[in-house]
Parts: sequence; C-alpha cells; structure tokens
Amino acid sequence: MSTPTKTRVPPNLRGRAGKGRPKGAVNKTTRAAREAFMMAAEGIGGVAALTDWAKRNPTEFWKLYARLIPAEHHIGVGEGAEPYEIRVRFVDPPERE
Repeated sequence: MSTPTKTRVPPNLRGRAGKGRPKGAVNKTTRAAREAFMMAAEGIGGVAALTDWAKRNPTEFWKLYARLIPAEHHIGVGEGAEPYEIRVRFVDPPERE
C-alpha cells in the first residue's frame, strides 16, 4: 500500500484555502461569453436590430426584459439609512401621430 503524499501549499497561499471567488465576481468563462454575445449583437445591428425585433415580438421582448430587472432591490443612503422600495410599472407607450 502506498502512503498518500501531502500537497505542499506555497507560503503566499496558506490560509486562503476554500475562500473561493468573492461574492459577485464573474468567472472568466462567463465574462468571455457575455463579451462574445455583445460583439455578435453589434455585428447583427445592435440596438437598432433589437428594437426592430422587439416591435415584431413584443411579448418575447418583455419576457426577456422582465428577467433583467431585479425582483427586489433595497437601497440605503449613508450608514444606518433605512432602505426604500423602488417599484417599476410598465405602461403602454403613447400613440404616435
């Protein structure tokens, strides 16, 4: 039977094991994928193309848009401040002449 070998941790990394990525940090693959999608979106027309698609597919557009808005968001100003609530209400745009 062989004896398991201990992995040596370099001195500069000791005491940091298991801490992982900081909260909110995006991993490199996710960041690269988002950047690729942003470049592709620009390549097919950017905001103008998205606007045209949204006009043709309003239900799908609003479904996607709703997923981008935080469901609940608390904001406080200054130390010890009470959070306040932000509500978003969607309304039909005014009729164009």
